[in-house]
Amino acid sequence: MRTGSRVVSRKSAIRWHNSLHHVAISRPCTKASKPVQYMTRFLFALLMGCTLIQSAHAADRVKVRAGSHRDFGRLVFEWSQPSGFEARISNDVLTVQFDRSFDASFEGAVATLVDYISEVQHNQSGTTVRFMLKGQYTLRSSHYDTSVVLDLLDNDITLSKDSARGPGVRIGEHGEFTRTVFDWWRNIRYEATRKNDQVEVSFGSSGNPDLSQFQRDPPRYIESARKRTSDDGLVVIFQVPPGTGLRHFRDGNKIVVDVLKGTASATTANRSVPAGGQKPSKASKVERINTEVLSSPKKVMTQSAPENLLPSTAYNLPIGVSTLPKGVRMVFPWNNPTAAAIFLRADYLWAVFDHAARADFSNLTAAFSNNVITAEQLANRHATILRFKVPEDRYLSAVRDELDWIVDVTETPTPPDHPLTVEREIDVHGGARIFVPALDTGNRWDLRDPEVGDILAIVPIKSPGHGMAQERLFAEFHLLPSAQGIVVQPLSEGVDVEPRRNGVRIIGENGLILSTGHLLERHGCSRPKNSRSCKRK
Repeated sequence: MRTGSRVVSRKSAIRWHNSLHHVAISRPCTKASKPVQYMTRFLFALLMGCTLIQSAHAADRVKVRAGSHRDFGRLVFEWSQPSGFEARISNDVLTVQFDRSFDASFEGAVATLVDYISEVQHNQSGTTVRFMLKGQYTLRSSHYDTSVVLDLLDNDITLSKDSARGPGVRIGEHGEFTRTVFDWWRNIRYEATRKNDQVEVSFGSSGNPDLSQFQRDPPRYIESARKRTSDDGLVVIFQVPPGTGLRHFRDGNKIVVDVLKGTASATTANRSVPAGGQKPSKASKVERINTEVLSSPKKVMTQSAPENLLPSTAYNLPIGVSTLPKGVRMVFPWNNPTAAAIFLRADYLWAVFDHAARADFSNLTAAFSNNVITAEQLANRHATILRFKVPEDRYLSAVRDELDWIVDVTETPTPPDHPLTVEREIDVHGGARIFVPALDTGNRWDLRDPEVGDILAIVPIKSPGHGMAQERLFAEFHLLPSAQGIVVQPLSEGVDVEPRRNGVRIIGENGLILSTGHLLERHGCSRPKNSRSCKRK
């Protein structure tokens, strides 16, 4: 057990108690001896209770299980609550570090993965575990609810499959560029270069992508595509018009190649936006989105904050817009992975992005004025905060297609694909707090709503489809509904919002006022009347 900063074993505590008891009963029997004994036993019981509570909170008990599959070995860490983690393989050692310390038995997992793992080391702090591997493996990690899943893929098997399948190829047409995404199943080295009227993309692995769509219906700014095999692996060659530009980057296991509009005219005629009034799902990406609109001398009323209050970045965010049967679709094409918060409040669509850019509203013409009344960029030099006035009784849905955030404003309610949940917790002092589990959270941005006049705390989320399906009301704050991200409306100055790697924590200066009777009982607490903290039973 733990007393202050000193660690005391259970046996030592018992010996210490026996010595105290021995001293008490060996003294001459006086009137004060029994009170001394009672006081000694009371203090010992209090000490034992406190140390047992501390030890109970010191480390979580985590179940570790394993499975040996045909092409990979799998490790699963089952937590009682979500935990952030980092995992990597270096020098044939798999290192997994969690946010919290934990206790676990690894014997069953090692026995199951005997062909993969030779030894396990769990460090003294209890947060990191190392697996000594018997070969060279590729790591694939994922997170489901409270479980962390790690797959060890045999490099030889993975490489042999590369020549038989993929990578997947997706095409997206935008106003100023055409985007091609090569979706690999692991991290692949690549190089992209421009040679005369060709763009050559070389990959450090063999593969067999399907390029037939380039011949069947060539996209804008790409005339044709072909592939060949080099000593290093797959090479894809695009034939492009003179004057076009090149931009490329990595997004996880995806390689993104943009062919930028140049002085040459487009190679194909304009295409219409696939609409149908349905939200694009995560499984079926929106492959082609034409963000161009008909020209019109009259535009939606737009405004921006003064120049010195806007981001100094050179990146302009050209907002694409197209008409849906009962609404409008807006596209925010970013040049790198960006966390977003999308929500509707007082008939205003808010779009808060974790990266800085200057919005380009030029596509918002009179053709869309029935669906988008005004557009503005609010002052912030480090984030992009946009606000659009929309008609009454509208609903939002938001998805991400590669790097582009797509927002539909329609008359039909559409809940988020992955509704966020709310968990009530007790801190180390017995105060109540709220935790919203979420992965890939961004920074916290505080902004004033000009319509309502209050301050909102916004936390964008990078993983698409994670929004608050309905409003959650608490005594000291409200969690507002959102299509994407977390929106907190504080009602008390003591409320604080803390983004963490595995979610967002909402705390109060002395603990939040919550109805937490069931939670207190589970932690062995009883709450005195008119108190925010609890007393241990």
